[in-house]
Amino acid sequence: MAVAFHHWSSGNAVGAHSVLKRGLRNLDGAESSFSWIDFQRLRSDGELWLRYIESTCSANREREGQIEDRIEWRKENRTEDSTEHVSRDVRPDLPKILVRR
Repeated sequence: MAVAFHHWSSGNAVGAHSVLKRGLRNLDGAESSFSWIDFQRLRSDGELWLRYIESTCSANREREGQIEDRIEWRKENRTEDSTEHVSRDVRPDLPKILVRR
C-alpha cells in the first residue's frame, strides 16, 4: 500500500490505483497472523483513497473535452438529497496501521 502512495505523490494516479487495489486484496487473511491490527479501519481508509483516486482521474478525463456535457447533465439531474462519491476536492487522510481496540 505504501508503494501506491509513492506512485500518487509522483503523479502516477493509474499506478497508485492499481497498486492500492492489489494491496487491499493482499490484506485478505492477514488477521490470522496479525490479530492486533485494525484491518477493518485500514481497508476502509484504503477504499476511500481508491474512490478519491477514481474521482480525480475521472475529473482529469472530463477536462480533456467532456466538461461542458457533464456540467449540463448535473444541472439537469441534480437532486437535493444527492450523495456524490468522495469529493476530488477533499483528500482523505492517509491510511494508518492502528492497533485494534
